[in-house]
Amino acid sequence: MTPNAPPPGSAVAFTAQERRTLLDEFFAVCNRLEDAPPPSLEGRSEPPPPGGGQALERHVVLRRTYREKAPVLQLSRCPFTKAVYAHSIDPYGIDGLWWDYRAPNRPLELLGGNIVAFTGAMRLGTPLESMPFLCRPGPGVPFVVPRILEREGVRAVISSLPIGVHTGYVIVYFGNPAPNDLEGFNDWGTDDYQFESGPDRFGWDKSYSVLSDYDFELEKWLVAGKLLWIATNDTELTLRENVTGCPYIGLKGIRKPQLIQDGEVWHEELWTDTVEDRSASTPSGGQRVRHQADGTPALPGQTRTTISVCGVCGMVLPADARFCAGCGNPISVPKPAAPVASVCPSCRNSISPAAKFCKRCGYKLIKS
Repeated sequence: MTPNAPPPGSAVAFTAQERRTLLDEFFAVCNRLEDAPPPSLEGRSEPPPPGGGQALERHVVLRRTYREKAPVLQLSRCPFTKAVYAHSIDPYGIDGLWWDYRAPNRPLELLGGNIVAFTGAMRLGTPLESMPFLCRPGPGVPFVVPRILEREGVRAVISSLPIGVHTGYVIVYFGNPAPNDLEGFNDWGTDDYQFESGPDRFGWDKSYSVLSDYDFELEKWLVAGKLLWIATNDTELTLRENVTGCPYIGLKGIRKPQLIQDGEVWHEELWTDTVEDRSASTPSGGQRVRHQADGTPALPGQTRTTISVCGVCGMVLPADARFCAGCGNPISVPKPAAPVASVCPSCRNSISPAAKFCKRCGYKLIKS
């Protein structure tokens, strides 16, 4: 895949070495902030601890620098307009902040035009990186989301690229036109997706993983003309429709979403509810809604109980966010006590008392 020329005034994409230097410093600063008292939720009205103010400022600078220098690569091509689809990505490894599942550090890239969804999968290589955040790069082989691909006028394109020692499978859905009443699918490696909600406005929504959203049998979708593919290392991004020669059919690998943190890998157990059930409630029982990302109220008649607000810039965030996606401010999230019953404190799923991670939601269990 080839990088786009950066727009005027933008930063040039980092090299592998520049990225490594930036991340090493960033995680060192994070360690300093973890040891410091939490920031005041009243806009830091109390004086910061010695050195804490400088660490916070450096934290913000490093996050911004990473986001601005993340490469933007040509990843796919629209089967309707033949326009090239480009998106930011960190191709050097999954220890980059782009791959932070809970707080991905990426430029604002909204679903718009005829783009329906941007997701992916990954075949893990070795050595596996060790990072302090949760990474969810998808299953080990490419898949399609039937409820999206079954819609009239929607087609998907699969391509691939190296992500460090791993192989990433990019899956982009295009519509002609894009349906405006479709529940989307979370952006690759994140737990939500962003969309245009009006002129100069955007919102975000969350798709909850269910078993029916993962179909790994690709041949039938190719035969039906709903799925296209781009050959590995094809810099021209030529769209292909034939089954013969397709390198994405019948691949061996993990057919569940993979979760990675601190050098450990485990697999997410998918929910088995139907699309109709999912539209009524979340796995935890809360109402599903769309949200205005600028902090304005949710749509009429809908509520949301799992958000927090940054005490520095006021940006609305998921309740479990560790850092503000707007300004980089660390968010103080109370750590739950070690579970004494065999229930995950995050999603209430049954777990083994000896489990280190929840197999359903990926929550890292705290031991006493």
